[in-house]
Amino acid sequence: MAATLYKIPERHIDGFKLLIDLPEDKRKILVESIQKLQIGEYADKILKDLSTRIGISEQNSNQIIDALTGLLFVKEETSEKLEEFTKDILEAYSIQSKNRNFDEKKLSLLLVNFIRSSKNFKTTLKANHLRYEREKILTRSRILTDIRPVFDDNDGQIVQGSVIIHNLSLDFSENGKTKKLFFAIDSDDIREFQKILQRALDKETSIRDSLKNSSLKNLEL
Repeated sequence: MAATLYKIPERHIDGFKLLIDLPEDKRKILVESIQKLQIGEYADKILKDLSTRIGISEQNSNQIIDALTGLLFVKEETSEKLEEFTKDILEAYSIQSKNRNFDEKKLSLLLVNFIRSSKNFKTTLKANHLRYEREKILTRSRILTDIRPVFDDNDGQIVQGSVIIHNLSLDFSENGKTKKLFFAIDSDDIREFQKILQRALDKETSIRDSLKNSSLKNLEL
């Protein structure tokens, strides 16, 4: 087997196959639709309409878009000339999928056009990547509130009172793995959280207002 510069993730192989299997005019519609997205808009905004226009399911459309998204990220990491890059990607695809039944020249030109003309889409992807470029990413938070009885000291059969207990549950992703942490908190902690979170929202509002009077665009992701 010939060596290649790139290895396409298995989850993207199917996306490239779906793209290759599309008629040429449908490929063009798909690429042009992505290119028309404004900064801050994701492809899921056009997914339903796009799927209808090119005649495939939303799931298949999403697979193609995921593969093209991966293509943009890989190109950002290499200084290889664009034309050579797309040829090498297609060579990697043909070896991994054992499929050479496609017009490499036409598909390479399509990919070159996509990468060159998807500036807004690329900017949105970069902003989103920067936003979540952290070791730990919070995925879910909850506060579980419960009431616990307090029993007497003798035989422990008589309830003499009760306490309200709060548990802060945090789900987060770390290096691709989902993890969970629990913290015992009280009502004073909750009130402190309210103050901290409100201050953060106030700061965000202030920054957004400042950006309105500057040339720096705020990406609403």
